[in-house]
Amino acid sequence: MEGLFAHLKQLSRELLTLLRLTSLLPRGPGSSGISPILARRLELFIAKKDIHDAGLLADFMSNVVEATLEEKLQILAALDIKTRVEKAIDLLTRQVGNIKSNVKITSFQTSTANLDLDQMSKINKERARRGMGGLGFPPGFMPGMPSMAGGPGDDSQETNEIDELKQKLDAAKLTPEAARVAEREMKRLVKMNPQQAEYSVIRTYLETLAEIPWSAMTEDRLGVETLKRARKQLDDDHYGLEKVKKRLLEYLAVLKLKQTINDGINAEIAKAEQEVAMARKKQSESELNQKDESRTDERSSLDSAKIQILKSKQMVDKSPILLLVGPPGVGKTSLAKSVATALGRKFHRISLGGVRDEAEIRGHRRTYVAAMPGLIVSGLKKVGVANPVFLLDEIDKVGMSSHHGDPSAAMLEVLDPEQNHSFNDHYVNIPIDLSKVLFIATANNLDTIPPPLLDRMETITLAGYTTLEKRHIAVDHLIPKQIQANGLTEDLVKFNDAVVSKIIESYTRESGMNSYHGLVIP
Repeated sequence: MEGLFAHLKQLSRELLTLLRLTSLLPRGPGSSGISPILARRLELFIAKKDIHDAGLLADFMSNVVEATLEEKLQILAALDIKTRVEKAIDLLTRQVGNIKSNVKITSFQTSTANLDLDQMSKINKERARRGMGGLGFPPGFMPGMPSMAGGPGDDSQETNEIDELKQKLDAAKLTPEAARVAEREMKRLVKMNPQQAEYSVIRTYLETLAEIPWSAMTEDRLGVETLKRARKQLDDDHYGLEKVKKRLLEYLAVLKLKQTINDGINAEIAKAEQEVAMARKKQSESELNQKDESRTDERSSLDSAKIQILKSKQMVDKSPILLLVGPPGVGKTSLAKSVATALGRKFHRISLGGVRDEAEIRGHRRTYVAAMPGLIVSGLKKVGVANPVFLLDEIDKVGMSSHHGDPSAAMLEVLDPEQNHSFNDHYVNIPIDLSKVLFIATANNLDTIPPPLLDRMETITLAGYTTLEKRHIAVDHLIPKQIQANGLTEDLVKFNDAVVSKIIESYTRESGMNSYHGLVIP
């Protein structure tokens, strides 16, 4: 019993000292603390207790520690003093461990538990003057002061997060220029104090670099049945639009042709590289005279030149920029989704309606507060691949030149096939290759699009639907969708041709099909 009581008093003093220390450290939500006056009174209260007051001290400390109501009731219900002391010791041990882990105190000398804080401060100053360090703390540490980066008080969690960030950057397969920038910024980050404001700026920038898809690609579904499958996909999703479908199929056919040529060239390159490797191996294994060595070197240089020539013949995929022009409701947006589905690529929609600031497209420079990448880089981060299908919706509604810049001029670099292989976002400030992105823009009219921007795109006009086309679209697409959306079945709703014709002729004289959705199910 004497050992249990001594352990109880020791834990009580240790808890009291920890509470006083946490009152000096930066306090987060829900953290505990205690005033110095109350702490001295509690010290006297604990010191005056002897073994005859073991039960009283156990009850008192059980009320001080953080515990559930059931745990406190168990202590009060225990009639045996030894049992009450043991349960109180368990609660105190748990509370002391939680506080130590919260304030990251890894070592604590129990011999200082009953020292006054003023005495501890004096002793620490004297030991620091002699270069011995403080009591229970590493040299250079003072309660309530953040430790300097790189010093003995480094936060291990912060170090782990930096290691994870390095792994993300390695897995991102950055371009050589991006890798140099990331390495330079990472060196600055490691040397910097986490409490500095620039620390979070650099860390956010590096996380952005790691999330940009520099080399990740989606493999296109370009097989023998590519064109047939794409044609079926377009026919299932849209009725009519033969001109648009023909142009999209032409693009897929050219893409398939380029891939076939590149596959043949890649096979020749692999064969040539294998021959060079075998020749070098044969040269190293055999003893040749000076004349034979010169011939071998000459043949090796010829083979290397042949490989370079073959690589120069590879077809570069420069995706076209298609501009679908037509009135609302003719299927411009859904057509872009069908193209992405047919290719097996990821799809992302960028709404340009009402964009008035050039920084929304090019991004903000990192010198500004709350800087962020532009819409293009943010879209690449979201899809996670370098060759998605981007829908630039309502490009005719992009704002004109103002004191915020010219957004339409910023789109020139994005949509120019000769420039977008090195698009420069102000936030990233590293060239990004956009040549593999398939851009499909939509517009209601061409009058508000600047001529230089319009010249970068291939215009495809979508006229309004005729009455016959509207009837087919309503019967094959809209009516089944509306029946399902309203929780009905086809057996409960029937439309004859006269009803459909009446709706078309009297209520939906617009060019597109937008006004249909509220009229199919009255």
